Amino acid sequence: MYPSVNRDALSFADIASHATPRLTFLPTVLVIVTCLGSAVSALVVAGDILPDIVKDLALIFHHTPRVEDSDGKVDSYLLNRPTWVTLPLVFVLPLCFLHSITPLHYVGIITCITVVYLIVLVFVLFLFPSAGACLLYPTSSSKTCAENVVAYPASASSLVHSFLLACPIFFVSFSIIYQVLPVHNALRYPSLTTTRRATAGALVFSGLTYLLVSVSAYLTFGDRVQGNLFKNYGNTGALAVSRVMMLAAVALRYPLVIFAARASLLSLIPSASLFASHHFVSATVVLVVVSYLLALRFTDLNVIQGTVGALAMVPVCLTLPSLYFLRLSSLSPTLSSLPAEEEGKTRRWRVAARIGVGLGLVMTVLFMYGTYAT
Repeated sequence: MYPSVNRDALSFADIASHATPRLTFLPTVLVIVTCLGSAVSALVVAGDILPDIVKDLALIFHHTPRVEDSDGKVDSYLLNRPTWVTLPLVFVLPLCFLHSITPLHYVGIITCITVVYLIVLVFVLFLFPSAGACLLYPTSSSKTCAENVVAYPASASSLVHSFLLACPIFFVSFSIIYQVLPVHNALRYPSLTTTRRATAGALVFSGLTYLLVSVSAYLTFGDRVQGNLFKNYGNTGALAVSRVMMLAAVALRYPLVIFAARASLLSLIPSASLFASHHFVSATVVLVVVSYLLALRFTDLNVIQGTVGALAMVPVCLTLPSLYFLRLSSLSPTLSSLPAEEEGKTRRWRVAARIGVGLGLVMTVLFMYGTYAT
């Protein structure tokens, strides 16, 4: 049989310790990269959304702020992106030093409400563009929104580059895959069947959600659609509300991902204690400073998500599970000692796992190229 694993506390790290003892740290490092990418994304989104909120408020008070000077540069610090990357961080910084996430347990509810609101809004504005979806690209009375703004990639090279840019972002969208084992542990009656049902339900729901939003946005804006969808839309009351809701969701998400990244980081240091004051504070400061500097350096959400998807989520979703299966199955009894049916099944799975390892490595290289190719 396969090596014994503690089934009461299944985790990628536990499996890695049996499959690749010298690389037990690798899943933890990938979790840190994923959490750090989420933290940077939260600050980038805040930096993109807040200037629009300022303009929304200015319009409410019948004042049009001067956004750019004659040289096209930002003329006011109130509309300066570094300012709005810094202020949300200052606001949520005390929450990053909490030893427990219990005070933040309402963040999930806020996020769910925000996501549902955004889905409905994007779909409605696709169906009724006159409601405000195309304020950045005004349409004539004889044209629909899509007819006016859609400009699909004209060449095969553009399609390939767009595909390589989008794929790692989809991997990030399903980054929760590394929570499959904790979900299995949390089930009232944990079994392979119930875990498969829970996983399939989550994949179908999230997949349909992403398709609904992405297809609606792409049919509205074509290849002008941006990584941060809010940057495509104009200033309307409904969109102003959605921006404020999204700002609250991403700002409160920041301390949550810092909490997870810090726990993973401290677990890699043998002498570190999660509750030791100097270790706790030092790890928090390092993660906050690194995420802040990266948020100032990278302004394109596609680049951040693409990098995390290529370097962290492709290994988590494809490469490492395939590698672990190969290693664990090689530690099992020889195939000749298995029943004929099990022997054939194991051989097929091992072939699929080899393909998975190779495909994962190739995809990581291609996705990194697609993310940074000009």
